Amino acid sequence: MDQSEEFSLETAACLWEAVLALRDQVSGDPGAKLLAAAIARSFEVVGTAALRLIVVGWTRTVEKDWQEVSGTYPLCFDWDFVPDWVIENIDWSDPANPHRLPTTSGPINLCTPHAPKVDTMLTRARVMIMYHECRYGGGGHACASEKVG
Repeated sequence: MDQSEEFSLETAACLWEAVLALRDQVSGDPGAKLLAAAIARSFEVVGTAALRLIVVGWTRTVEKDWQEVSGTYPLCFDWDFVPDWVIENIDWSDPANPHRLPTTSGPINLCTPHAPKVDTMLTRARVMIMYHECRYGGGGHACASEKVG
């Protein structure tokens, strides 16, 4: 096994660990609780084995995104970058099909033939804003004293 294969295996394991940790959040942060509930619902709908395969399918994209920032990213790959990537890039609004959110940098192949509904995207945006305000400060929301993630 070469270094590239080892890194891909580690990335897949980090992705799965991140999803499990995000699902099991017990923080008082409302955004984290909403995300945890959405992830838990995906476990219920598709099952653990199928969800694991979906999550492992994000490995190459995470590696590509890491290559773009690894020289300047101030935190670690496994406990910071990967969970943040899941939070910022995955749409859990359809429990049967968690998938990567579209980006402005280019086309992304989604598993679903339709785009998320606007109200779903707005809800996701609100959750993300609340999460980041609680994690990084500001916004005036009542947040838990602990950082999430």
